[in-house]
Amino acid sequence: MPFLLSLIVTFLLTSVSAEGRTKRNILYAITSSHTPPLAYISYENYTNPTVEKGILLEIGVELLKEIGFTTTTVTIPKKRLTQAFKTKKVQMICHMNESWQSLKTDVLWSTDLYRNRDVIVTLEKTEIHKLEGKTIGTLVNYRYPKLESYFERHFVIREDAPTTQSNLLKLLNRRIDYAIMTDIEYNYFKIRHPKISKLNFDLGEVRAKCVISKDAGIPISNLNAAIDKFKRSGRFETIINSYNLRTKVPDAGT
Repeated sequence: MPFLLSLIVTFLLTSVSAEGRTKRNILYAITSSHTPPLAYISYENYTNPTVEKGILLEIGVELLKEIGFTTTTVTIPKKRLTQAFKTKKVQMICHMNESWQSLKTDVLWSTDLYRNRDVIVTLEKTEIHKLEGKTIGTLVNYRYPKLESYFERHFVIREDAPTTQSNLLKLLNRRIDYAIMTDIEYNYFKIRHPKISKLNFDLGEVRAKCVISKDAGIPISNLNAAIDKFKRSGRFETIINSYNLRTKVPDAGT
């Protein structure tokens, strides 16, 4: 009898331990539309692309490590993200904002991670009123609130691409007139392609946050505390600088 009791206790402890290990691993998503320096994605296996490195990978891994979780990275098209959260194929993603209505439910939003801006990039400096009839490279399934009226009136022509890098290549080859990218991406590509410049047109500020599913087992207060520590320590700037970005990315609290 003592042996049987000991066996049962050992089995229960092993089961709890295994369950704990399972719960401590989080499926962290990075959308396939991201390009360097946000994400360096390998398409060697086209049906299963993998993120090799990048700002978003480092942010996710370090934040989860801070609150005691391991990370499995999932690369997914943005259009499938909402369904992936619902089917538990994804549990967390960063570099998001609450204007994306389809992710409003069944998820928890963190405090601001950092501020981000979209910019219009060109090879030739011009003014916004001279954009009439021109083609602007945009991303599939992305909305640009300050440009929607221009698109609807066909003042400018929207041309979607799967990634920012695709748009940049089209711009450099003069297949489109302009391209939209984040200021983080612009600072990175400007070093590598000095002839590009950004248009003096404010597309507005976006507060980038992290999103976690409600059943991920991550207390939102823990994630927010990790983000606060991450920002106060200067770790975000260290990551940015490691990708040779010259421009300081403003903290969400400044």
